[in-house]
Amino acid sequence: MKILNTNPKIIHKPIFLKEVINYLDIKKNGIYIDATLGLGGHSKVILSLLTTGTLICVDQDKNQIKNFKNSYPNLIKEKNIIFVNDKFSNLKKHLIKNKIKKIDGILYDLGPCNNQILNKSRGFSYHLDSKIDMRFNQNQELSAYSILNNASKKDLVSIFQQFKNYKYSNLLANRIIEERNKNEINSTIDFVKLIKTTLSQKKLKEQKHPARQIFLALRIFINDELNEIKKSLQTIVNFLNINANIVVISFHSLEDKIIKKFFKQLANNYLKDDPMFFIYHNSKKKPNFKILTRKPILPSSDEINNNRCARSAKLRIIKKISN
Repeated sequence: MKILNTNPKIIHKPIFLKEVINYLDIKKNGIYIDATLGLGGHSKVILSLLTTGTLICVDQDKNQIKNFKNSYPNLIKEKNIIFVNDKFSNLKKHLIKNKIKKIDGILYDLGPCNNQILNKSRGFSYHLDSKIDMRFNQNQELSAYSILNNASKKDLVSIFQQFKNYKYSNLLANRIIEERNKNEINSTIDFVKLIKTTLSQKKLKEQKHPARQIFLALRIFINDELNEIKKSLQTIVNFLNINANIVVISFHSLEDKIIKKFFKQLANNYLKDDPMFFIYHNSKKKPNFKILTRKPILPSSDEINNNRCARSAKLRIIKKISN
């Protein structure tokens, strides 16, 4: 997730910028991937450090790519850059298309970007009154609106419980069905009001916003975020040069759990087409990967003070050390 900044005069400052650049260890002639371009704060610095090297910028939201091109036309003109308007789980076909066999590092800065959250037409925010949507790729059919107005009670409960184990999943699913039988559930604010009717007064007074968990669960489901991470990580390990790093910034426990497990499996030679679900330990072979962050790097107090969204960020890195 990128920085949430409600003041347009404040310059976008990407989270963990110094750490990301340090761990990517940019070589002037290297090939790097920013798998989540967003507002391009990380990409801008990576590009500035390249001479003959190449940066591949990936985002399934075509508007993010368009905005980056408009923001840094001179930098883009001077550097080797490839834009990929697609899911990062599809990186393999784009690397093959561009005849790229190996890369020197990749960054994942997961979650939505601030200009997506603050754009009322995108329907991500439980603070803004807009049509509820939450799609990263606006060309896909599935949206929060279609889920809330068409999904069965069983599917609604499954979404809420699978992702956040929401205590009031059954009650909320019933309220959703009752409401949509009278009027379609259209706006973010109306849905927030509906969520609040399922909670006790004590729960409503808690510091965290009462709609936070449900909006997160819907967003993860609609964009298939957890499977996207798994698929992309499994693909990209085959394209890493020796000493290349995978750098991941996550923002909630579900993402971090996947990253932590995947890194641990790589570092212990758990080998198979799907290392997330099938474990095979080859104890005779030296590990090809080394975890550089046994515990995740957390944001400094200064970064949190300057950017409230940074408080939940975690940074993990793994290095390929041999073939």
